[in-house]
Amino acid sequence: MKILGKVTNKKLAISDYNRRALNDFLKDESNDGVIIAIESRTPESRQVRKFYHGAVLQLWAFLNGWDYRDSENLAFLHEHAKKEFNGEIVLLDGIQVKKGKSTKGLLAENDQQDSGYLERVIDYLERNYGIDRDKVLNPMHYKKFTEEIYGISTYESYIDYLQELGYLKR
Repeated sequence: MKILGKVTNKKLAISDYNRRALNDFLKDESNDGVIIAIESRTPESRQVRKFYHGAVLQLWAFLNGWDYRDSENLAFLHEHAKKEFNGEIVLLDGIQVKKGKSTKGLLAENDQQDSGYLERVIDYLERNYGIDRDKVLNPMHYKKFTEEIYGISTYESYIDYLQELGYLKR
């Protein structure tokens, strides 16, 4: 069981749903003597998650000549990245295979949790495709695009914008 909450003003704030789940857990006699651990983690930044899906994965699809607007292509790349850059070896039918683990919580602002997941994906793109991360995967540049340019332009994606700037060849 996982109960999520946030420390706010030196108090634990949890949703009604989590409060009910915790109360149900505490009332259940079979849980008597169970040890509960509180784990601290930095909240994942929504902006970094958007950067990962809206810039990194789209760029990877583009570099492969795939439709970078196709959500199935992006979902495939995300699943592949989870295996490659956040995977664990498990036994399946007696054979060792790589299983991707969740990336939830690994994309904290400035990668504060030091997971390195996003960095490993970008390093891979640099090594294998020769990209210049300062031009095509600069988070501040992406933020400017999403906050100032996207809504008032005809660009459908960040990749289209990078092509227009000449950072990516069509």
